[in-house]
Amino acid sequence: MLTYPIIITDDKPEPMETDENMDVNKEMPHGNKDDGDHTHSNADDHIPKSASQLRPPSEGNTQTAAAAAFASAAVKAKHLAAVEERKIKSLVALLVETQMKKLEIKLRHFEELEATMDSERQALELQRQQLMNERQTFYKELIKVKHGGVI
Repeated sequence: MLTYPIIITDDKPEPMETDENMDVNKEMPHGNKDDGDHTHSNADDHIPKSASQLRPPSEGNTQTAAAAAFASAAVKAKHLAAVEERKIKSLVALLVETQMKKLEIKLRHFEELEATMDSERQALELQRQQLMNERQTFYKELIKVKHGGVI
């Protein structure tokens, strides 16, 4: 919302001209006017010619200007907050994605370790079986030697 300062030229204040209350039919961009009756022929008629025609702003105008400034600041703050919120959401999403990737890498590493442990467990079980077979064979031969013969 664009606002323009209030300039007082008579005793009664004139309304502030903003984008909302501008009449698009009054003055065309190329200086063409519509067929309506106009009391002012030029937009510069509202601007005083010397500084002596300017009057200090009244209490109401000061409050209105302050309210407009606060409203403008609030709109800008809201916009900046929305931009900041979008940026924070984007960064949080990136953080979550990065954490998920790290967890996936750790999970793959644990799966590899588990596969390695399983293969080592199988190798140990095979070695245990071979050791038991060798012991049995050893004890059989020991018994043969002690008894001097065939079992």
